[in-house]
Amino acid sequence: MTYTIDRMKDIFAAADDIIAERPQLLEKKTDDIFNILDDGTGNMTVTRWAVMTRALMRGLTSYAIDDIISFLADISDNSLICEFTGYVLQNEKDIDMLDLLMTAYAGGRAEKVLPFVIPCVSSGNECHAAEYITMVRLLNDIKNVGDRSRLVCEYAALIEKHCQEDVILSGYTEEYCSNTEMQQLVWQLGCALYKNRHDDAIKWTDMYVYSDDRSRQLMGADFIYRGLMYNTEYFEHNFQYIDDIVVKDEEMWEKLIPAYTQYLLYDKAQCR
Repeated sequence: MTYTIDRMKDIFAAADDIIAERPQLLEKKTDDIFNILDDGTGNMTVTRWAVMTRALMRGLTSYAIDDIISFLADISDNSLICEFTGYVLQNEKDIDMLDLLMTAYAGGRAEKVLPFVIPCVSSGNECHAAEYITMVRLLNDIKNVGDRSRLVCEYAALIEKHCQEDVILSGYTEEYCSNTEMQQLVWQLGCALYKNRHDDAIKWTDMYVYSDDRSRQLMGADFIYRGLMYNTEYFEHNFQYIDDIVVKDEEMWEKLIPAYTQYLLYDKAQCR
């Protein structure tokens, strides 16, 4: 999301004050509101989007999931108003935006609601970790590469925030190693763990690196590289084992080249 939840609350509070003084704004088209409220100030530049959102959402008369999906699917706009509409649905109407997305996906309309859902995913109250297979399939079917990348990052951040990564990381086996979206989800979870919960990141790196499962070993190499963005502790502690793998396994050697490079760069930076 472009703004924090607290900032969004303030933006909509300011918008509601404007609407209370000028209720006729809600009768106008969003483009007209955009121009009418353009006073050149930074605050109004943002606040007018919230006023526009209030006007737009007057057309939504039912908050049943299917009705919301139909409403969103008819909106051709792809501007900040989409993010603001998603915020209202999630934070004021208690709509589970991931559930909405998966319902839309089941009906073949996932891409229609993505602009409203993606910015809200990581701040959701329900993480839907158990439905990760559905999410991976959904990700695989998204045509826009940018949307796909943003959604997998947001979903991984949500899973990590709710400490539900075990469901997904324990399910990453040979069966899924050829699925690019599954790889990206596991990779992003590793990134989120190293950023926010280092001990848990180390635990999973260990489990992957020392696993007999080939796909886990390869992902473990990626986790080692990610860990070196923060410190060299794991790499140095397990150096002998890692070095032995490299000598015996050409594929792992190729996977670990970025890790060795990052280690040398980290070491040089520390010496300056």
